[in-house]
Amino acid sequence: MTIFPTWLSSAVAAVTLAVDQFVVTPPATADRCGSHGELTHYIAKHYFEQRRGAGLTGDGKLFEVFISEQGRWTVLVSLPTGVSCVVLEGTDWHGRSLVAGPEV
Repeated sequence: MTIFPTWLSSAVAAVTLAVDQFVVTPPATADRCGSHGELTHYIAKHYFEQRRGAGLTGDGKLFEVFISEQGRWTVLVSLPTGVSCVVLEGTDWHGRSLVAGPEV
């Protein structure tokens, strides 16, 4: 089990609450959802992001944060059914740099 820094745990909790309504039912745009492998490959290849944090929600969803060295970030949520969806993405990641260590 990976232990997150306190600030990351708080950030994950806040974002989980904000995006929970979007991942109960996958978004209507099919290109935002797909298999976990396809989406993580696409994120790495096109945005140079690596997984820097992950956790499980109370209802069994896998919540992952991907960050690039340039500060671009993506939040990917995977449902127990196997469907993964990009629920948030952005630029200008602030806070403690998570790109210095090994991929989680």
